[in-house]
Amino acid sequence: MPGLVRLLVALGVVLLVQGLFVVSYVGALHKPQPHDLPFGVVGTPAAGLAAAVDKQLSLRTTTYTGKSAAARAIDRRSIYGALITDPSGTSLLVAPAASNGAAIALTTAFTKVAAAGGQKLTVVQVHPLADGDRIGIVPFLVVMALVVGGYLSATMATTVGGAAAIRRHAPLLVVVAVIGALATYLIAGPLLGGIPSGHFLELWGIFTFLMVAVAFAAAALQTLFGTIGTLIVIVVFVVFGAPAAGGSVARPFLPSFWGTIGPFLPPGAGTTAVRNTIYFDGNGIGKSLIVLAAYLVAGAVVVFGIRRRTPQAMDAETEIETAGAAALELSRPQCSLGVSSGGVQPGRSPSRACDRRDAIRTRTRSVASGEQPLPRERAPTARQSRTSLKGSSRREVGRRHAERSGRRRSTPVRGDRTTP
Repeated sequence: MPGLVRLLVALGVVLLVQGLFVVSYVGALHKPQPHDLPFGVVGTPAAGLAAAVDKQLSLRTTTYTGKSAAARAIDRRSIYGALITDPSGTSLLVAPAASNGAAIALTTAFTKVAAAGGQKLTVVQVHPLADGDRIGIVPFLVVMALVVGGYLSATMATTVGGAAAIRRHAPLLVVVAVIGALATYLIAGPLLGGIPSGHFLELWGIFTFLMVAVAFAAAALQTLFGTIGTLIVIVVFVVFGAPAAGGSVARPFLPSFWGTIGPFLPPGAGTTAVRNTIYFDGNGIGKSLIVLAAYLVAGAVVVFGIRRRTPQAMDAETEIETAGAAALELSRPQCSLGVSSGGVQPGRSPSRACDRRDAIRTRTRSVASGEQPLPRERAPTARQSRTSLKGSSRREVGRRHAERSGRRRSTPVRGDRTTP
């Protein structure tokens, strides 16, 4: 019955995680709507046109002094686009690499409003997407592969070696991260063509850093909470972290909850770092690297600073204490002749003393060699000892009586002439 209850609880947890998965992914991605989309304007006419578009897209506009200043703001990832009005005309700058969905939405809205007002609008793309990444989702996909690889490597290390041995296996997590990061780049880049060339060392370093941070964070949660820690990693990093990362849908288009938590989770921080390294020459990745460093440092503090006492370790400590307490008893030759100097002690037979000595020595050697000690026998109660002593005494008396009776029958009576 207890096994059935545990199974039902486990299946209930599965259904709960499945429900959270549906709520998170569908809730975040089913109806993208812009919320205060950062946007730049240059010139008074541009501000009026942007105000008209704001009724459709919910823009958060910032005024810049010129086209170059607006372009630099796009490079620094401060804004997603800019509307510029100068003597040459009106132009719209969009950055598909920042968000292909945002670029399409801005182009559609401004083209429609400009056409309704009889204005000519020129659309200029800055930071275009690579040919192998037409919708700009490759950075998010490789980051999720690294996140999964990071927490799976920590899970395997704690499963095979135990949570208490994760400190010894920590260097292996770093080695696996280096190899996994290199394999991810080679597969997504040269093999599949999803990552443009030119940033190999930077991306390899970011990939490794991300994977190590996730691995140590997962190992820390598993050290503190055991199996539940793995469940926490899956729910936080995958169920909620993936839709909040801003990979398929830009962060300003997400509901407020997912847009708020996204930058502080490894998928969101990693996606921003990878995307900005590929398309924006590493601009705007400082906050993301700080977030990943926080996960790495917190995980390392727990992994190297907290020693988890497993049941096996506590049993070993108990056995050592027991062996030390029995040292005085072992020093007495209780069973060299089967009887001590004071005779048979009440409640203890000579054979029990020998068995007890051998058992204690065996358990002490097992603990010292690191082997699993045998289960400890339960000590007999006082009543059992008295009953055993009475039974042994009665059997001894009976045996001696039988021997005397046998000797009487076998010894000839003096003067009996019929005896040969």
